Amino acid sequence: MIEISIVDSEDGLKCLRDDWNRLLQQSSSDTIFLTWEWMVSWWGSYGTGRTLWILKVEMDNELIGLAPLYKQKFHWFGYLSYSGLYLIGDGSGDSDYLDLIAKVGTEEVVVRSLVEFLLKHQTQWDVFFLNETPSTSGNYRSLRRFFREASCFWQEVEVPCTYVELPSDWEQYLRSLKPRMRTKIRSLTKRLEQDFTVQIDYCKRGDELQAWLESLYKLHGERWQQNGQEGVFISSSKRQFYQCISSLFLTQGWLRFYALTVNGRYVAHQFCFEYRNQLLLLQEGFAPQWERYGVGNVLRAYVFRDCIERKITVYDFLGGVTDHKLSWGGTVKKSIRMAIGLPVIKNSIFFRLPKAIAVGKSTLKALLPEVVWDWVKSLGQAEAFRRVFFICHLKSFLG
Repeated sequence: MIEISIVDSEDGLKCLRDDWNRLLQQSSSDTIFLTWEWMVSWWGSYGTGRTLWILKVEMDNELIGLAPLYKQKFHWFGYLSYSGLYLIGDGSGDSDYLDLIAKVGTEEVVVRSLVEFLLKHQTQWDVFFLNETPSTSGNYRSLRRFFREASCFWQEVEVPCTYVELPSDWEQYLRSLKPRMRTKIRSLTKRLEQDFTVQIDYCKRGDELQAWLESLYKLHGERWQQNGQEGVFISSSKRQFYQCISSLFLTQGWLRFYALTVNGRYVAHQFCFEYRNQLLLLQEGFAPQWERYGVGNVLRAYVFRDCIERKITVYDFLGGVTDHKLSWGGTVKKSIRMAIGLPVIKNSIFFRLPKAIAVGKSTLKALLPEVVWDWVKSLGQAEAFRRVFFICHLKSFLG
């Protein structure tokens, strides 16, 4: 017999620790971003203004599924109010590879039960967002099938991520790179080591964490300030989150927080996690005044070499694809951002109106002089909607 219950308090989340991680390890969704440690740190740092809504799926009193969700209100076009349903971790720019959690062999039962539960509790939500879900997720395919069978709205876009498969030998890895990149790594490293006293290390003790984190915040911020921006660590919630996950992950042996020092000074950091024989890069920073020495590249080379020596099989850059990531031998994979809507009128507006506006803007562009069109483009979305609505009706009137 399937039973679904709701956990809607932080104390309830904290009590789930052992069951949560046990189920995660029995699932095909096992990533560091779905660990209890990640979830409780994220919620404690970013939960303000959001409502916890975790769905537990049990079969014959055995936990076989979890939907780690929260609810949050949002407005569309400044007028319509919606209740959004999100995966815990979504909304802060920290999390990748989010998903539902289901014991292997029960995925279809878990997803079908969750969809049926959500359809029976339509007063609790309007739009369900599943962002940063791996395209390989079996849960994703089942969700799409069951929600479409219920005539729900469905919208999805692909998001590229970059990872590097690491060989068993450092020289073999270098040979796999393009000659120019191979030469760059060797020359930058040699130059820095010849001119200065260079050391690479990673944080091993809890009493070191605060100083290392403050250095990361400083170096990351200095880099962004060069471009006239403040960087993410201006946020107190972001700093709190990094403090929480650092402490918990260090205890679990998952934290791999690297530092490159030159003449005893921190000049570059990589804030990484080691999980299931993979290294995942969350954040980095380096001193702008050392950019001409390529300290960011030198540290990455050291990190890659360290991973290879310790038989780590994958270095994951996470979200986004850049020429820089590809130059390190990066391969692209896909995650999915999905939005699912109940088949009601206001969701028809949410899912269909943006397309109508895009068509309307094309109509406006064809009809209006360039100067007027530039003015329309500068309008906010709600104002653009009113202009598009007007011009579409005008076009209809004119035949």
